[in-house]
Parts: sequence; structure tokens; C-alpha cells
Amino acid sequence: MARTNIPITQALANNQVAAAPTTIDAVNSHNVAAGGFTRRLLLRINNTFAGIKIVTLKAGVYPGAARQGIGDLALSIPASSVAYVPIESARYEQTDGSINIDIAASMTGTIEALQLAKGSS
Repeated sequence: MARTNIPITQALANNQVAAAPTTIDAVNSHNVAAGGFTRRLLLRINNTFAGIKIVTLKAGVYPGAARQGIGDLALSIPASSVAYVPIESARYEQTDGSINIDIAASMTGTIEALQLAKGSS
């Protein structure tokens, strides 16, 4: 399965950022090609489906993800709501430095990856 990429938007300190959200792909799920640069990385997930949907951050691969043994994180996102999820690279980073995200069937909405500026976390 080829996952749909979520580009990373750089958020600058003291500046408004207009991120270009990616339409949720419930068939292929998603990947954030962070290249190992996951510090201050934040996901914004907008569920526009008329019910609760599950978004799963997949456990990473050791040695990059030293805390991968904790396992996946399944987020229950209510209907018509937005979730903000900080990324912990020690738990979710894959061998290529990316983050894999599984999407529940028939979920609709958008997803964004924001890299917060230094001094903003």
C-alpha cells in the first residue's frame, strides 16, 4: 500500500501560517516524510465525518524509535471536530525517519503536519 504523503509546513515564530491541508485518504492512509526531523512536529486532524473515527499513529521501528514498545496510539476523534497531536519521534519514527498514520474506513476531512518554530514549544 502506497501511503499518501502529508507535507510539513514550517511555522515561523510570531507569524501566522496558512498550512495547505491534505485531504484524508481513508483507503491508503498517510505518511509524514519527516526524514527524522520530528522535533516540534504537530498533527492537526479535522474529522468532517458525521461520527467518531479512529486515527492510529503506528509504532516505529527500533533503533530509531526507542519507545516503540509502547505500541500504536489510537485516537478517537469525535464528529465534526479537530484534534491536535504532538509527535513523539521516540515512539513513532520509522527506519526512514517518517511517521505512519492509519485512517479509519470512510473517514473524511483534512490532516496537516506543522513544524513549530524554536521557542514556540
